[in-house]
Amino acid sequence: MFVSPQLLVSRLATALNGAALRISGKFFSAVPRDTPIQERIFADVQVRFIRNLSDAELESLEGELGRLAYGDDTAALEAARRKALGLPATEAVELKSETLAEW
Repeated sequence: MFVSPQLLVSRLATALNGAALRISGKFFSAVPRDTPIQERIFADVQVRFIRNLSDAELESLEGELGRLAYGDDTAALEAARRKALGLPATEAVELKSETLAEW
């Protein structure tokens, strides 16, 4: 079944807010960044949302999030992928769905 990328982003936002409310009593946008609470929220979303997506849904979500974050700047998107994977700035990356599933 095809799910639109926008619907997946909406479901992700709902999952983030649900986890944030369960863990902190606040919406995700009100949780301080780079805190242990935020890490717990991401872990919760991984278990309750990300792991239940198909490979096609993961690819679609990744593409839409990349488009939202970087627009047409493919160099910036590639640099962000390399940084997320801990790779040198010059090495090309092909991000696979199984990598996202581990997130």
